[in-house]
Amino acid sequence: MERIKTLGISPNIKWVAHVFIICLIILPLFLDLPDGSFEIIWLVYFLPPVLIATFHGYKMGMLAGALCILLQVSFEFIEYLFDINYNVQNFRLVIAISGGIAAVTLNVGFLLRHLEQKQKELENLSQQLEFLANHDVLTALPNRRMFEQKLSETLLNAENSSKIAAIVFCDLDRFKYLNDTAGHAAGDVVISTVAHRVKQTIRTDDFLCRIGGDEFVLCINDITSLEDVKVIIQRILLTIELPIAFNTIEYKISASLGISIYPRDSKDPSALLRYADIAMYRSKARGSGNYTFFTPEMANALVRQSRIEANLRNAINQGQFILYYQPLFDIKTGKVIKAEALIRWNHPELGLVSPNEFIPLAEDTKLIIPIGKWVLRTAIKEAKKWHINGYPIKISINISSIQFQQNNCAQIIQEFLDEAKLDPQYLELEITERVALANPDSIIRKLNKLRSLGVQIAIDDFGTGYSSLSYLKKYPVQSVKIDRSFIQDITTSTCDRNMLEAMLIMAKNLDYSTVAEGVETSEQLSLLTQMGCDVAQGYLFSKPLPDDHFFDFLRRMLEKKESQLASYG
Repeated sequence: MERIKTLGISPNIKWVAHVFIICLIILPLFLDLPDGSFEIIWLVYFLPPVLIATFHGYKMGMLAGALCILLQVSFEFIEYLFDINYNVQNFRLVIAISGGIAAVTLNVGFLLRHLEQKQKELENLSQQLEFLANHDVLTALPNRRMFEQKLSETLLNAENSSKIAAIVFCDLDRFKYLNDTAGHAAGDVVISTVAHRVKQTIRTDDFLCRIGGDEFVLCINDITSLEDVKVIIQRILLTIELPIAFNTIEYKISASLGISIYPRDSKDPSALLRYADIAMYRSKARGSGNYTFFTPEMANALVRQSRIEANLRNAINQGQFILYYQPLFDIKTGKVIKAEALIRWNHPELGLVSPNEFIPLAEDTKLIIPIGKWVLRTAIKEAKKWHINGYPIKISINISSIQFQQNNCAQIIQEFLDEAKLDPQYLELEITERVALANPDSIIRKLNKLRSLGVQIAIDDFGTGYSSLSYLKKYPVQSVKIDRSFIQDITTSTCDRNMLEAMLIMAKNLDYSTVAEGVETSEQLSLLTQMGCDVAQGYLFSKPLPDDHFFDFLRRMLEKKESQLASYG
């Protein structure tokens, strides 16, 4: 029956064909004559083996051929024994026909056997191709294509049963770093192990797929509350964090999960998958090993982020970036001694966009390099303008890690200094403590090269990067900027006060000038003065100002003979 279906022949035709075969077998038994006058009728026996092989396979065809030969020879032998009119010459023709039937049967049988083998190979290949089209090779999990098909079915069932379903987007934390440092073989072991463990953790009705790289998607169905989802999610996170052994080394990895809920967030499968992806990135922003449920506010933030990213490339050419300047005061004299250049993006539709929104995108897309060049050139030119007008203060500029790692960083800075004819001692470059400690030996070489130009070097966000004193003392640094997080609670917290005092003492012992960021109250300023801090920056003195406003601020401040800090007592 299966072979009939394979050939595409209807059952009715099958029965007609079988009746025809029986007729062919019976026909020579009635028409054959002993005198040999109609011996040629045995030629019809060529057909039954071929037809039976076609319908039932080569083995049945060869068996039918053997039976036809046996029947023909037996019939002739009976005629020879019992019929006195039998012509002995018939045996020659019978043997010839039998030989022909045997030859045809064998050839047809071998041909059909070969075709059947090829058909099985094609079927196996087709199954393999279908599996590869719907599954991931490394983990044997369903891929995105199959996941989307099964997800639609699952959501339909959830709608019919009035249940909820959860879509979980899973991304392994720092997997690229593991892959780059431990090798792709270790990465493959981690991926396959995580896939196996998570699959063993989830329920049989839930389904997991790998959509590429270190990303997995899980559909949790047939649930009644969000608490059910949380229990499963927490179990998955614990499972992923179990050590994975490879080549005598144990690797530990975590994952960030984002979850969207059907039908609360959407009824559309593609939207649910997108929302889970958005929530996953929010989890990553919170740190490794977290999970986050999607909220509509995340989608609005993503739309804004997409618009920012789409317009970022043209912002420089269209002159949308502007620089603001915030003054830094010498605590002892009350004079403005430098200004920090702070970039802002004046978007024609979104208004002023915070650097916290577009700088990470600029770093991801490497647009920070041309943006950083624009900041350097513009700020250096502005500083020269101040000097020409009698206000010789330093300009302090933040350098991103990507910009700092460029081989021609020092050369570009030298070109901008020469172009503006600014004395290098009035340029201060700020790098964060985390950047400074990322690769200390290489950073020290780069800093020495910059220092040889005559520029000043400052470490920004001091105290946030787990400083190594053995390296800090080797850095060609002139000042450190203490992060605002260490300043904001010094008037109410003894612990913060003691920590700040310890950092100031350490910086002084390393012969660094100290700058306190985020000074907002006179009480904070008073404590900083008592502790011996050198420079202060913050809203207590001035918020960041556009270039023309800052120029007016300088004119007002530097024309005063008395100290700016006198009014604060």
